[in-house]
Amino acid sequence: MSVWMRYGSRAPVRALMWNHTCGSALTVRPDVNQLFDLQG
Repeated sequence: MSVWMRYGSRAPVRALMWNHTCGSALTVRPDVNQLFDLQG
């Protein structure tokens, strides 16, 4: 699913990291460049 979201849907998302065990992904806005940018 995360590969499709990144390349197949042509949506402006970036796969920051994913869990190879279950294939899930964390998708964020294109302007998030570091893990630090995700803090709230």
